[in-house]
Amino acid sequence: MNVYTLTTFAAEDVTGIGALGLDWKVILLQAGAFIILYLVFKKYALGKVVKTLDDRHQKIEESIKTADDIEKRSKETNKEAEKIVAKARKDAEVVVAKAHEEATDMIKEAEEAASKKQDKMLKEAEAKLEADVKKAKSELRGELLTLVATATSTVLGEKIDLKKDEQLIKKALSEVQSD
Repeated sequence: MNVYTLTTFAAEDVTGIGALGLDWKVILLQAGAFIILYLVFKKYALGKVVKTLDDRHQKIEESIKTADDIEKRSKETNKEAEKIVAKARKDAEVVVAKAHEEATDMIKEAEEAASKKQDKMLKEAEAKLEADVKKAKSELRGELLTLVATATSTVLGEKIDLKKDEQLIKKALSEVQSD
């Protein structure tokens, strides 16, 4: 800028709004441009922006509602799962108790069977022992009779008849048994 322009500008007498350095024509022009820009923006862009914001707001609301529903269902599912687990535990306890009871019964039955078998074997052994003792006594008695008959004939020096021999042996045996 040259000095002439500056002096001309300073020489003009500026009053009103011009004293502030504002030109009302420029302000009106700028206001008109702003209104036109606003109307164009409103017609073409603002509707889409507002619609996009509304859509996003709606999606966010739906997401929040869905999250709340999922959380609610999750809690209900957890409660149901806890009930199922509790029932399963009770059922398992019943099964374990029943199995324990059955095992105890089986053990008792096995013990009783073993005891019966043992008693049977003991009775059989006692019977066999008693039979063996009787057999041994019988054999010893026969041998004793023979020995006594031999001893008697040796002592008497003669052989006595079979009847008399048998009588003497029985008498000797009865005396031995009574002592």
